[in-house]
Amino acid sequence: MNILLPATGADEVPRSIAISCDERQWLLLNASVELARDARLQGAGAIAAVVLLDRQFEHTAGLAALCGGAPLDVYTTPGVFEGLAEAAPTLGLLDSRCSLRWHLLPIAGDVRSAEFRVPGLDALHCRALAADEFSSFGERIVLEIDDQRTGQCLYYAGGQRPCWVDDGHARQEHGT
Repeated sequence: MNILLPATGADEVPRSIAISCDERQWLLLNASVELARDARLQGAGAIAAVVLLDRQFEHTAGLAALCGGAPLDVYTTPGVFEGLAEAAPTLGLLDSRCSLRWHLLPIAGDVRSAEFRVPGLDALHCRALAADEFSSFGERIVLEIDDQRTGQCLYYAGGQRPCWVDDGHARQEHGT
C-alpha cells in the first residue's frame, strides 16, 4: 500500500491523505484543498473515490476542486452527508459541473461500523468505525484499511497521523 501525504510543515498533521495499491488508482481519505491541488497526485493517476471522515471544512473543501471532471464516488455517513448538504452552496457542490456519487455508510445509532470496498481498488478492504467522541463538527469516523495483498493495515482519523499495523506492530507515518 502506498501513501501520499500533502506537502505540509514539519509539525503539521495532514488534513487528508491518499492511498493506493498500484499508484494508478487512489483513494482519498478526506478532501483537503492541499491534497486536491497536490501536483504529485495530479500526475500520479486517477482518483477512484473519496472517504469523508467528518464534515470539518478543512477536510471537505477540496471536493469542489475534484468534481469538475468524471463522476467521483464519495463515501461518508448520513450525518456527515446531511452536514455537507447544508454547506453545499458554500462549497460549490450544487454546481452543475460537480458530479458526485454519494455512498452512505450506515453508521448511526447502535450501528458502530460498516465494511465496504471501492471499485478499482479491489485489494483494499475498508471498514469505517464510529469514533467514540463527537467533535464540534458532529460525528466522526476512523477508517481501517486492510491491504489484502500485503497484509498491511492502516488506521486513519482526520487530523491525526496515519498509523500502520504491520506484523502486529503499530507505526506512524511521518513523511511522504
